[in-house]
Amino acid sequence: MMAWAQYAEKVRGLLAGLEVPGHVPAVLSGYFAGHEPRFATLFEMLHAILPAPKSILDVGTGFPFATGWVADEGGRVIYGCPLRLEPVVWPGCVYQELNLCAPPQPPAFLFTTEVTKSQFDLVVCTECLEHLPCNLFPVRDWLGQAVCLGGYLLLSFPLGGQHAEGYHHDYPPFEVLHDEHLREWTMGTAEVFVYGMSGFTVALARLSNQPAYGSPIWNVLLEKVPR
Repeated sequence: MMAWAQYAEKVRGLLAGLEVPGHVPAVLSGYFAGHEPRFATLFEMLHAILPAPKSILDVGTGFPFATGWVADEGGRVIYGCPLRLEPVVWPGCVYQELNLCAPPQPPAFLFTTEVTKSQFDLVVCTECLEHLPCNLFPVRDWLGQAVCLGGYLLLSFPLGGQHAEGYHHDYPPFEVLHDEHLREWTMGTAEVFVYGMSGFTVALARLSNQPAYGSPIWNVLLEKVPR
């Protein structure tokens, strides 16, 4: 099983353009460097409970920062970004453009040929929910539907105080879906969002301190169980 140090080295190489044809925005290298403690936490959470997931849907930053290693081990990884970041294609992964807020809700791209119901051992949604200008409960339920029985859903919640004005202005590829958080999570609102999911139980939860945010992030891994 790949260790974090080994995986992080490969991420840095890919983001530097060493193995990716064409131009890779330098901003992503800086982004990874600034957020590496958080991605290490997600990576370690997944390894603690998912030694060998076979299929993953990774929704968020436009790059499988915490899940690309699954493709290296022969798993199937589809990833997409609803935030209009420029994607980087990890070898062995499939990139699919996603619009989580397209009407009607749940999302209009709901369960295409690439993304079908109850298909994934793991669905990951990080760096995403707080930016979306729509009702998050249908999005949450759609993400849950994509998980197979016995599979997992990984969500992250920056808890208050992060993203001072102008934080994202250093990231030109972040074309405004919105360049700031549209909602500020507290532990209370995050818990309501998580514990209100029907058919899921919390398998693992960890706080990760993120210097770039100045506040902790609550990372929650939920298991889909029989109702």
